[in-house]
Amino acid sequence: MALLPVLAILVVVGVVVTIRLRDQPADPETLAATADTPAANPAAYEPVGPPLEASLVEEGAPVVAVDPPPAESPEPEPPVIAIVPEPVATPPEPAPKTKPGPEPKAPPIPPEPENLAGTTPIFKGGIFYAALDEDSSEWNAKDMSPGGRHLDIANGLPGDLGRVGLACRLRKEGGLISEATPLPKMTAMTISFWIRRPEPMPDEEPPAKDKPAPTVPPVNLVSFKDYCDLRLDNNQVVADLDRKGAETRLDLPQDHRWHHVLVENGEGTTSIWIDHRSHSKPIMETLAPPPAEAVSLQIGDDGADFYVDEVAIWDRKFTSDERQILYRLGRLDSPILMPTKTIAYWGFDEKRNARLFIDGAGKHALGAYKSWRSVKGISPNPIPLTLQGNSFAAEVWHVAERPENAGSFQMKPDVAFTYEGWVKLGAHSSGTLGGTISGATEDRTPGWLIAARQEKSAKGLLAFIYETGSGRVQALGKELPLYDGRAHHFAAVWNPMGSPTHGTMELYLDNEIVATASLLLSDLGSDSSTGLPFRIVAKGAPIVLDELRFSSGALKPESFLTAGLNASNATDPPTKEETVMERRNREAMERKAAQAAKRKKMKEEQAAAVAKRKQEEEERRKRK
Repeated sequence: MALLPVLAILVVVGVVVTIRLRDQPADPETLAATADTPAANPAAYEPVGPPLEASLVEEGAPVVAVDPPPAESPEPEPPVIAIVPEPVATPPEPAPKTKPGPEPKAPPIPPEPENLAGTTPIFKGGIFYAALDEDSSEWNAKDMSPGGRHLDIANGLPGDLGRVGLACRLRKEGGLISEATPLPKMTAMTISFWIRRPEPMPDEEPPAKDKPAPTVPPVNLVSFKDYCDLRLDNNQVVADLDRKGAETRLDLPQDHRWHHVLVENGEGTTSIWIDHRSHSKPIMETLAPPPAEAVSLQIGDDGADFYVDEVAIWDRKFTSDERQILYRLGRLDSPILMPTKTIAYWGFDEKRNARLFIDGAGKHALGAYKSWRSVKGISPNPIPLTLQGNSFAAEVWHVAERPENAGSFQMKPDVAFTYEGWVKLGAHSSGTLGGTISGATEDRTPGWLIAARQEKSAKGLLAFIYETGSGRVQALGKELPLYDGRAHHFAAVWNPMGSPTHGTMELYLDNEIVATASLLLSDLGSDSSTGLPFRIVAKGAPIVLDELRFSSGALKPESFLTAGLNASNATDPPTKEETVMERRNREAMERKAAQAAKRKKMKEEQAAAVAKRKQEEEERRKRK
């Protein structure tokens, strides 16, 4: 029994010591060492049973064990042992998936050059330009330059979102090829286009790390066949413009983004620019004389697999400012040349008592300021270009747009236009066939007009006039068969890019050019005619008008409303045995057959060229 008092004393001493230790400040190093261990859990240090007051022991006093009287002391309860629960094992958190790094940022858009107004118009010297904005229903990509090298895009996939508007996808099927046309003599050349590699297909497996990447054969980029060589080889743009073996190369980024490629030759050197910043080492090259035979333009070939957009070629070398302007256009989603767009189209098919002639393409209705008469249509039925039916024309005296809607038909120093349609003039009828001014000699307001006047018998004058305010510039065609009782197609074309200082005014009658004139661009600078309404005014007798169209862009006869008919039969009515739908289907089938024959011929020419090249290589190896 003597053992029980000793145990009681030890329990009391242990409790007092525990209280003393809890009241003292903790050692910072000890806390730091135990902060992440299970023992650092405060619940493990809490006393079990009734708490002891700190006042029972004076701070700093010695602890003395005293034996209580054995008779009065109750038997102590057995000590309660604190049970600390074992920590539950938690599975480690899964390692976070590594996210792909951010896409590399595109190079910054360079600022406008300080001397922007003094730089050469960007398309000065252009010999080819394809915006490639055609959709999937188109068969040809239009060349907007005077060269007219329209591309057969049957081997491409047009209609994809591009760098500017739409673009064309080349998918290893032969590339885009134009008709063969004579190549002008050039002492310099600049080739520009935007290119993007396609994203890998979802089911494509990346090449194994321990195996080399598959070798991709060189593919053609943009070049004149058998005249210059520009290709993509091992992820490098390679230029050999004189085809004598010397090459300049520049790496094309492999990030599936749009990149601008510019290849230039001039002053005896050839070099490559990518995104206006990367520049290849120049090589010495001089362009060869143009071949005697016609040359086709080719974009891509059988191995091509990329998107292409805004393809253009010039017969000059660019300055650094012009390269900067060209790159800015693409980055700002602006085409090199504004694509052709119909601003207004008047069919004159309204009912007899109508007071407005509706604009089928916009909001430029023409109001009749004098009584008019509905007559039988004078243009072909259907319209050759659109294949739309045409039943009526209008015999008018004076029609014009509302003054509050004016401003869309002005002649400007930076925007081309084409105004065309059909007219039938009777005896003693003359006047303004369209324009922003009336043509009165006392009216010196700046503006333009198309004027017609009778000469002797069935001959007449047709003029495309611009009144500068201090003088007059006109493209005048004389002794034209305007008064022979037949309908005639006329067209006036304004092209402000004829030269850096002058624009050209061209006048056509039945698809033949009859007059030209040169207009100083500075005479249009003030453009005080802004806001003048478009109008048509007859004198002496009314004139008959039909299917008038005002378009942006300097069109050529192959893009007029007469496209598809020869000048000799432009006004002939369709055959009575053939309906409009039958004629449309027949012409569509004829076009498809002609395009298929052309593609077959081009493929045969390509095969012959490849065979010839292989034969030359074999002979060269034998000689070596």
